[in-house]
Amino acid sequence: MAGDSAGGNLTLAALNVLKSANERLPDAVIALSPPTDLSWGSASLSRKAEVDPILDPNLLPYVSMAYVQDGTDLGDPRISPLEGDLSGLPPILIQCGEAEILLDDSRRYAAQAQDSGSPVTLSLWPDMPHVFVGFAPLLTAANEALEEAGQFVDMTLVASGTA
Repeated sequence: MAGDSAGGNLTLAALNVLKSANERLPDAVIALSPPTDLSWGSASLSRKAEVDPILDPNLLPYVSMAYVQDGTDLGDPRISPLEGDLSGLPPILIQCGEAEILLDDSRRYAAQAQDSGSPVTLSLWPDMPHVFVGFAPLLTAANEALEEAGQFVDMTLVASGTA
């Protein structure tokens, strides 16, 4: 299972829902530049605002309001994956550019999941903006990140015996 940006949020939130329902979890998960805390509490929102050419931190609360129209608490793990029980998750690869406002969302999620015993690989890319993999095949780093993602899936499926 994989997703980028808001799709990365949905991917990680889906893990919370599947786990809560005692459903089968995917064998491998990839999240590219995922927002993991829709209360927008990460420090990089302000720290990286001047270098992120894609996202504007001032607009993100409006994204939350459009996404959560029924008044659901933004701390709900179906909305903010960081708030879920991150133990017992499948192998996860999180890729994120270091020049994006969601950098700390990726760092916080990876650290919390690792502290909970889940196998998470955090792959940070210097000077790369939000969802930089979308610039493949034009950007060398994007090509390399996609190659890394493919290798992650291959290794994870071989290790699990499903390849």
